[in-house]
Amino acid sequence: MKFLFLTLFLGLATLATGQTPWTLRQCIDHAIGNNLTIRRQEAAVEQSETELNTARMSRLPNLNAHLGQTFDFGRGLTADNTYANRTTRSTTANLSASMPIFGGFQINRRVEQSRLNLRAATEELGSMRDNVAVGVASAYLQGLYTLEMLGIARRQAEQSRAQLDRQTALFEQGRSSQADLLQAQSLVAQDSLAIVRAHGQHRLAMLDLAQMLELDSPEGFDIVADTAFRAQPLASPEQTFGEALALRHDVRAAELRAQSAQKGIDLARSQHYPQLSLSAGLGTNFYSVDGIDNASFANQIDQHLSQSVQLSLSIPIFNRFATRNSVRQAQTNHTSTLLQLDETRKALYKEIQQAYYNALAAEHSYAASLSAQTAADASLAAVEARYNAGRATAVEYIEARQSQARAQSETIQAKYEYAFRTKILDFYRGAEIE
Repeated sequence: MKFLFLTLFLGLATLATGQTPWTLRQCIDHAIGNNLTIRRQEAAVEQSETELNTARMSRLPNLNAHLGQTFDFGRGLTADNTYANRTTRSTTANLSASMPIFGGFQINRRVEQSRLNLRAATEELGSMRDNVAVGVASAYLQGLYTLEMLGIARRQAEQSRAQLDRQTALFEQGRSSQADLLQAQSLVAQDSLAIVRAHGQHRLAMLDLAQMLELDSPEGFDIVADTAFRAQPLASPEQTFGEALALRHDVRAAELRAQSAQKGIDLARSQHYPQLSLSAGLGTNFYSVDGIDNASFANQIDQHLSQSVQLSLSIPIFNRFATRNSVRQAQTNHTSTLLQLDETRKALYKEIQQAYYNALAAEHSYAASLSAQTAADASLAAVEARYNAGRATAVEYIEARQSQARAQSETIQAKYEYAFRTKILDFYRGAEIE
């Protein structure tokens, strides 16, 4: 009864979800769309776009308007060179514009550097998405593994229940001992416990996956069982590395950061050049003193109108070695980015080597586990036939069952390990994880 109640409970819990199972592609897309680290990097990309736009707009002229109103109270100097108490008012209005003509190529180089920084930030965003995809794929396959283990536990429990029914009938007919009956009952209880454990492990795996997807709860969340697994040949590390160099976002981001640092050197050197700028202004004012006749506002505004045009050339001579130090700092930064690029490439090659040999080991393990499972299945079938004929003991049957269960577990584990490792190798070669 306990076994039937447990099976019914787990079945109803599965049906109660009422949700369409998620594919691996759906999980990856959802995780990428809701991952907080990715969203922060998306904000960094937007910031780089703004910096590029600011650099481009620095070519445009500045235009400023100024309005001022001043009141003076108390004693002041009059026109006849005496002092008297009076109140004066003055109004000023100015319109000024300025634009760079030549800035030592600083604007162009800053635009180029900002464009490279934007491309690098975009590649870094792609790298973060790749990392999330790999993590989700690993958690997804772990969920499939635990789901398949749960299915095996349920099938074994069904077999145990069938054996218990058979032993009960034989015992009632006097053809089986009470020890055999108790042994069959014990096996049913053990398999029921195995279902509970397998179900708990599956729920924990689904919880990990749901948390990676930023879901509020794993309740009602399920995944599609893998039914299309097949073995495939592995590409060599050298071949995979050659393809990955042109495809990996982290490598391209490091290359762009190095190019941006080179532009930083050119930008720092631009401070050695003279700066040429053009400016123009338009201004007027109105002035009045209490107690005397003042020209009208319109007349003064017209009479006091003035225009100016200025061409300014600034030639750097000595700035306390600030420019020299800026160039040195930019060169150091460029060297650091080149080292980072080299480190990224070497780390990628190491990752690919590890992924290849892990996949190779998983391939051999999967082949060996298939052979072991075939042998365990045949052994169980032979022992079960002898057991049903009364020529084998319950202990022999249980040991054969346990050996077959271990073989199944190892085969499933090796299968998903092999699937994950081959997906990673294909991912390095530019294939999407799905």
